[in-house]
Amino acid sequence: MLLPDRTPDQNLHRRIGTQYSGMIAQVAMIFLQLLSTNMVLAIDTFDESEGFSRRLKGRTSSVLDGKTFRSALERLTEANQLNLWLDRQVNPSAILSVGPVGPTVFLAIQKIAASQSCEVMPISNVVLVGRSSWIDQMTEEILKTPQGRMGLRIDLEWEKLSTPKEVMQKLLGTTETSASGLPHDHWPETRLLKVHKGVAQLLIEGQFTQAPSKSATPGLPTIKRTYRLETPTAGEAQKDLKGIVPDARFDKFSEGLSIRANARDHRLVTQWILSRHDSQQGVDVNKDTFSLNKLSTSAENAFQQLAKTANLRCVIQAEAQPACKRLVTLEGKDVTLRFLIEKIAQQIDVQVEWQTSAIVISKSPDSSR
Repeated sequence: MLLPDRTPDQNLHRRIGTQYSGMIAQVAMIFLQLLSTNMVLAIDTFDESEGFSRRLKGRTSSVLDGKTFRSALERLTEANQLNLWLDRQVNPSAILSVGPVGPTVFLAIQKIAASQSCEVMPISNVVLVGRSSWIDQMTEEILKTPQGRMGLRIDLEWEKLSTPKEVMQKLLGTTETSASGLPHDHWPETRLLKVHKGVAQLLIEGQFTQAPSKSATPGLPTIKRTYRLETPTAGEAQKDLKGIVPDARFDKFSEGLSIRANARDHRLVTQWILSRHDSQQGVDVNKDTFSLNKLSTSAENAFQQLAKTANLRCVIQAEAQPACKRLVTLEGKDVTLRFLIEKIAQQIDVQVEWQTSAIVISKSPDSSR
């Protein structure tokens, strides 16, 4: 039996049906690939132009030697309206001796963290500081948090010596036993501003999670995160990052990059973005200001450290060396580099010659010492 010829409309419908079948097959294939790699689309994104990132890239220069690890970090984060979350397994009372920190807020925090073998990961409006394994575990938990668990942004604060149970009950607004399983501990006074409720819960619970003994290994890049970048950063990102995170996969779009990687590599990407402007050549000894807590050290050490901050050499002439061995006490808030160096010189009765690439310390002509 002969079949009737198809009408033009029937042929069109057949072609459209074939195209849709192909599209459905492609979608199914993509879905299967996602399942096979366990890829997660991170809700949390990094935006280089938003306030959180800009505050981290803000200029700062400080000498915080003599302060404890926690108090130094708190000074930097509070002054720049940043939330700090410190790994409970790190000694918060270690006394700092790292010299000047800066020239950006992020680099200052990173230098202080490195003094205690810690890493830094700014994520979801919180600056995480702690062991690399713990940082990467917390990063993975946050990046894998689905939209439904993120919750609204909230402010959360508690008094000194609050217990984790009390903190969790304050967060959840309940006295139910859901918060009673946390180990007993006493926490310092803390204030978190504009953090997702779900992230706050992860942070609290994460203080008692047993982090792996080693940081996450390269492995499969399973978390896809969006990075909205400014034009200069975007221009260098793919070229530079391929050498830093060779296992990551990059997709370029008009506003930046979409990067598929594991938690460790996302940390390295974030650190690279925030560390790009690490040159100290722009420090102006007459305009840029420093905050210096009360510090006692040798004049020689103070001269050397402050000169280094401005990318200057420090030359101490032979006749001035005995005076530079003396102890000096420095303290100041929002003062210039020139002011600090001249103040040291006055204390030990030497003079400073300011050259283009160096400061030269010599004996004062009127000195009898």
